[in-house]
Amino acid sequence: MTLPAFGADPVPAYPFDFDVASQDLPAPADAAVMIVAGAGSEPIPGTSAASPPPPPGPRSPPIVVRGSVLLDADVVRTLREKRLLSQDALAERCYQQHIQVSIATIKRAETWHPVRYRIAHNLARVFSVPVEDLLH
Repeated sequence: MTLPAFGADPVPAYPFDFDVASQDLPAPADAAVMIVAGAGSEPIPGTSAASPPPPPGPRSPPIVVRGSVLLDADVVRTLREKRLLSQDALAERCYQQHIQVSIATIKRAETWHPVRYRIAHNLARVFSVPVEDLLH
């Protein structure tokens, strides 16, 4: 392929002839029928649909991020709800017990964000559980 001289006809968008009716490309009707393996209700070949989840192993050490720990948000939420407390009421109870835990920190802990270890220790004190029970 040679480039045209300056001022000549522009170069075509495709350097080859493109045949839309080519058999290499699926027709629009065929494209609607195509599915991705595993995206439908059928299991992916080589796997069983009824395989049970693996048994829980020994607890791993807590996840520490720059001096903060990741609490198990489900455990914190469950402990709070068992005591019939809202997030605001839990923050108020902490304040009454002279424990510094704000409602924003409680919200962070319940949305899987890391909190300071001091906060984990204080929440464990309020719930009367060992701090290891709150750690993820």
